[in-house]
Amino acid sequence: CCNHLTSFAVLVSGDEVSEEDGVALMHITWVGLGLSIACLLLTAFVVLSAPDLRSSLRYRILLNLVLALGMSQLLFFFITEPTSVDTCKAVSGTLMYTLLAFFCWMSVEAFNLYKTFVQGDVWDVGSQANSEKLRRYMVFAWGVPVIIVAAAFSSDSDGMISTADVRAGDQVFDTSISYCWFDKDSTARWFFLVPMLLCVTINFAVSTRVVFAVRYELRRRQKHGDKGLLEKMADAAYSVKLMFIVGSATGAGWVLAILVLFQIGGTGMQYLFTLANALQGCLIFICHILLKEEGRLVFKTMSRTFSSLRSRNSSKRKNMQRGRRRQHAAEIMSVQSSTQARCAWKT
Repeated sequence: CCNHLTSFAVLVSGDEVSEEDGVALMHITWVGLGLSIACLLLTAFVVLSAPDLRSSLRYRILLNLVLALGMSQLLFFFITEPTSVDTCKAVSGTLMYTLLAFFCWMSVEAFNLYKTFVQGDVWDVGSQANSEKLRRYMVFAWGVPVIIVAAAFSSDSDGMISTADVRAGDQVFDTSISYCWFDKDSTARWFFLVPMLLCVTINFAVSTRVVFAVRYELRRRQKHGDKGLLEKMADAAYSVKLMFIVGSATGAGWVLAILVLFQIGGTGMQYLFTLANALQGCLIFICHILLKEEGRLVFKTMSRTFSSLRSRNSSKRKNMQRGRRRQHAAEIMSVQSSTQARCAWKT
């Protein structure tokens, strides 16, 4: 009946669904994308507005992750707007690049956790070392997807978009663009699916290792009785747990892609996959900002400042309205007194 061209399920499956399910998946995707993009913008704004967060390597990695995910979600709006073949291929390739960059930044975040909490001290990270690390991370996370996308185009450039035959009876006389993403039988789509699965698996494995390492270190340090040190370790453990939640939930959402790809779970699995991936930005905002003390404090300060500015503007508007009303009343009284004076003079 209809293809779910406007839902996230199109990223891994080209199978058809009913018209009713297609509309429902589309609505879930658009509502989820709207909320997700808003949360990503809030996350970036909170981090950029706080110098302490902005200078932290962990939050600078988060900014890059937010940028990659935000670009991919914005580009998703163009999937169902095919124009020329070349333009459609460009949209498909760019979307593939931003999604792969997002997966790479997920892996970078997990690797940075490992380097920080397993191989190093959680409180001993210099700013110069941070800058050097970030440069290496950026070369990897923004550079590797370029190679993969180029390889996909070289392997099967025609498969970078999905087309449909235009028939007159049994005769095919033309082809039309269905949407700007891989065809379901394309070889090129494996250049997306395999790195995605690899990054998700690595992210989950490394994050799990870090969680156990931090828990072990926290228990070991408790024997020393250093309260300040224990507080640092407890904060570190909490941060790792939150990042583990984000990585696991985000990764789990993309693991569902395999079930959708091999048609396991039917339409219900497509709903789960669409919902999980449409709300990734909300999950990042909640775990990285609202559930972390430093992010929550910055967000509260921003909210108070915004409320204060809003109340000031409201007070100014009210004062201006009062002044206009007084001026208007004074003008009316002046006209009335002038009229009365003229009448008295005539009399």
